[in-house]
Amino acid sequence: MTYFAIILIILLNIYLFKKNINVGIIMLINALFIAVLTKMPVNLIYKSIYVGAFSEKTIDLLFSLVAIMIIENMMRTSGMISKMVESLKILINNKLFSAIALPATLGLLPSPGGARFSCPMVEEVTGDEISGLNKAYINYWFRHMWLDGFVLYPGVILAAKLIDVSVISLFFHLIVFIIIYALVGVFMVREKMTSHVEHSKSEKKIAIIEFLIGIFPVAFMIITYIALLNYTKYALNISAIMTILILVLYKRISMERFKEVLKEAFNGKYIVIILGVMIFKEFLTNSGLVAEFSKAVTEYNIPKEVLFVIIPLISNFFFGVTVTFVSLTFPILISFGVDQNIWYAVAAFVSGFIGGMITPVHLCSVMTAEYFGIKVDKLLIKIAASAAFVLAGVIGLLIIL
Repeated sequence: MTYFAIILIILLNIYLFKKNINVGIIMLINALFIAVLTKMPVNLIYKSIYVGAFSEKTIDLLFSLVAIMIIENMMRTSGMISKMVESLKILINNKLFSAIALPATLGLLPSPGGARFSCPMVEEVTGDEISGLNKAYINYWFRHMWLDGFVLYPGVILAAKLIDVSVISLFFHLIVFIIIYALVGVFMVREKMTSHVEHSKSEKKIAIIEFLIGIFPVAFMIITYIALLNYTKYALNISAIMTILILVLYKRISMERFKEVLKEAFNGKYIVIILGVMIFKEFLTNSGLVAEFSKAVTEYNIPKEVLFVIIPLISNFFFGVTVTFVSLTFPILISFGVDQNIWYAVAAFVSGFIGGMITPVHLCSVMTAEYFGIKVDKLLIKIAASAAFVLAGVIGLLIIL
């Protein structure tokens, strides 16, 4: 029954995802499928839905995501992000590192289509000095330098909530792989380039001020979050609200404009995803399916560390979206102890991220390749070669543990 259920759920997920069905809806369909397959009692079904939708953890998660989307929207639409990027062009004289810094800086914020947004910036900085393949590689690889694990990303926020750790703690544990990732990227594009035209001291001074102003909301939120972490479990929410207030006052955002921001930021897609995931998690646990699956894995002596790598990697290879693979795999991996050691969660998160980087399903790879006029398979081959080094680091970590 266990194997039959798992195979059916996987096939159903792939089919529904290809039909562009919201992941949250897919998770709810999965929950219904599990309830029917395991013959869950009606009262247990009601309980699973209620706890999944209205638990404190779910409400807290929804609030955090909406608040962060508001911050991202205000920073983007007010021009703070574009000014920050322009200042980097002046401050970094080395063209290669300037090209790297631009998409990496944009990667701090979960802006949809961010990789496509940074393509012309990389093109402008590099000119004809490097190949189209390396331009595409720089843009795609370094746009995702934070492994989708920076504290403002929905995927890492969801992962942290599911394993009951703070978002900042999970991010700090990811830093070692962020460093490995960055070093691998620099090694793969080691080309000599000329320097930028030297800017005057006054221009650099203005650029520094513009950069600091641009990065301030993100820095303030992180510092406030860390400062409050030991005093309240609502540290992320409080720091986000304070950041929103500062942005509203600094940018003098009117009530009418703020209503527009709320409308744009209140993304129904993410709301449905969170509700679907949290309800699905309850169904998995209460149906007994996870316990049965755990028993089956134990009988075959499959090391849990193998599951922490393979399941997220394959999942995100099919879907190419971090919040999706976290939604699908972390509730299952928790039954194998991915939440018992934060390094297990890091290994699973990075493995899933790698799966998303090497797949043509990831739209950023397709858009980047198209912009720079190269075939997407050439870009993904180079990405896969780079990702192998990061994955080796994950495997090394699990061996040590």
